[in-house]
Amino acid sequence: MTVKVFLGLGILFCLLLYVEARRDLAETQRVLESTSFKELEATGHRLARELEGRAPEGLDAFTIYQMMQRVGGVRITLSDRQGRILVDTEAQIKPGDPWTLRGIEARDLDRVWEGDPALSLPYPAEGNMRQAAFFPVRDHSGEAWAVGRLEMDRTKVLASVDRGAPSPALWVFGGSILGLLAYTVVRRWIVAARAGSAAGAPGAEERVGIMLGAFQDVVGQLKEKERTAEERAASAESYQIQILRSIPSGVMSFDLEGRVALVNGAAERILHRTRETLLGKPCGEVFGEANGWVTQIVEETIASGHGVDRREETIRLPDSRTIWVGLSAAPLRDAAETPLGAILTFADLTEVHRLRRENALRERLALLGEMSAGIAHELRNPMGVLTGYSALLLKQTPPEDPRRDTLERLREETEGMNRIVTQFLLYARPAVLQRERVDLNALLEEIRSSPLSDRSGIQTEFQIEGSLPPIEGDSVLLRQALSNLAQNAVESMPEGGVLLISAEVQSPKSNVQSHLGDLGPWTSDLGRFIEISVSDTGVGIPPEHLDRIFDPFFTLKAGGTGLGLALAQKFILAHGGRIEVESEVGIGSTFRVILPVGGKVNR
Repeated sequence: MTVKVFLGLGILFCLLLYVEARRDLAETQRVLESTSFKELEATGHRLARELEGRAPEGLDAFTIYQMMQRVGGVRITLSDRQGRILVDTEAQIKPGDPWTLRGIEARDLDRVWEGDPALSLPYPAEGNMRQAAFFPVRDHSGEAWAVGRLEMDRTKVLASVDRGAPSPALWVFGGSILGLLAYTVVRRWIVAARAGSAAGAPGAEERVGIMLGAFQDVVGQLKEKERTAEERAASAESYQIQILRSIPSGVMSFDLEGRVALVNGAAERILHRTRETLLGKPCGEVFGEANGWVTQIVEETIASGHGVDRREETIRLPDSRTIWVGLSAAPLRDAAETPLGAILTFADLTEVHRLRRENALRERLALLGEMSAGIAHELRNPMGVLTGYSALLLKQTPPEDPRRDTLERLREETEGMNRIVTQFLLYARPAVLQRERVDLNALLEEIRSSPLSDRSGIQTEFQIEGSLPPIEGDSVLLRQALSNLAQNAVESMPEGGVLLISAEVQSPKSNVQSHLGDLGPWTSDLGRFIEISVSDTGVGIPPEHLDRIFDPFFTLKAGGTGLGLALAQKFILAHGGRIEVESEVGIGSTFRVILPVGGKVNR
């Protein structure tokens, strides 16, 4: 009778467990389908905007890979109506090779060509669970010319499904059955052992010990399985953390109150802040008033639930430097679509913008070069005549003649115009370098001994860290570039001040390269560069003018030509180097010249 009762209770318990398992499976399928179709819809719109109007010949794997990074995914393939591959981001299939789209029936593929996206079932790949989304790629006329297949990693979605804990009543019921079963079995063995002992039967106590030992083994195995499950969960979480740390872009997450909840190593490097100084701080405190647009994006993302795809702006760092960043924001939700906050991703684009400025400079130089010959002919000839006649009239005019002052001013003005034209032509023509080994120690000593600070109230200081190694370049052009920077510093201190010229050798591991980025192909030659800084305590440069100070004819000084800094930058760029500037109104400016050691100059 007892055996039948326990058998019935056990069957009932198994049925209840089956019902719980079905509930978990249904919840998993519901969440997976919900998140998959929502992500498919969002991804389809974003990729449609990215690919709209593009022709097959205008695409390549790298371009598609950049799009995939922006929309999220692990692989994208594009195929035409004949089933031939156009682009594969993993380069496993060559363009033009036939390939059957896996995970979709032929009738579903026809609907995709007509404009309806489709979704495959989850499948294992490379140790993860993936899912493929299929969508049409259209041109400007709206006609589909390819089908895109975006593979997405669904491992996190499946892992984040909240299956819920089994009903407490079910646990109590199951525990009661196991407890009654264990009590009944142990009691019977004890009764049998006592009866056997009274009757003189040998081995009864040993049988009880074996039964208790087996029971303890079962309990130990259950505990071991629980410990293994916890270790697997911890390992999965550690793997996700390692992925986050390895991402080259900065990643920060904020809770619903706008406080930093997570930050990766790339964000620390870009913002020049440590994790300890960021976690738990409000977004406004982290980025400050100077970067209020970032705080506004985070607050709007949390409030509205809509993110920002891409925005390029400048960020002012704690050390007063300004960098360009490409920033995106997205709302952060759990598997049940409950808002958790916002996530911010950003990358340092300072080097990209620097290359854009250099390309724009080269384009301007090409245009100016075409105009220089005509300007030389149209302006220099009349100025030569004016200079000659003014000199002749000066010889014929006695010193006491009041008209002599007018002639002197005429001669000075014509000479000034001639200097401007000469500088303009020098700026417009390609820099032809007379390459030689340049001793920077001697060159800086010449600048030190030159009459830079004849103006009263100017104090000149030099700080040279050791002996500077020689570089390959043109000593005349380098001297003119550094002299122009020094002269500009002196002219920015009309009331007097301190002119500081310093120089030292830096290595690629120093802080300078960490915030200046890649300095060109020469960094792999000897791996060192020379930093020459020209600092002043003058009036400073307003932030809105910093991007234009190297433009030709742009000047903030009365009577300035606007060519001194432009020529200095041109000559330094021709030597494979660069000029960086930091300035604060009322405090002063620092122009930092970076030159390669042993590098090759640009011809």
